[in-house]
Amino acid sequence: MLALARIQTSVSGPKSLPSCSSRDAVFTVSAVGTVNRTVSVNYTTLDGSATAAGDYLPRAGVLAFPPGTTTAQVTVPVLGDRLNEGDHSFSVFLHSVVGARLADDRGIAVIIDDDR
Repeated sequence: MLALARIQTSVSGPKSLPSCSSRDAVFTVSAVGTVNRTVSVNYTTLDGSATAAGDYLPRAGVLAFPPGTTTAQVTVPVLGDRLNEGDHSFSVFLHSVVGARLADDRGIAVIIDDDR
């Protein structure tokens, strides 16, 4: 059994999303190690070449991992359009973790321009 201080959280995002239809980007946040008491981590979306409100709806909040839980999800609505604007990306950033340490603080989603 790993000590609580050795629990690591990380985030991964979808590899790519088409840009012509609205859908959700689902980021999975994982805890590696034995979660024997509640672990929490704050998250927020960050613009890359994609912009909040124009390409996706911004999100921020707190994820809690009750004892025995190893994954949680952050769902970010992606806004479809018919603009020929090239591929663009945004990320979910993890911060202010309590009861663990961060192994990876960022998951990236790429919105593929399929409007060509």
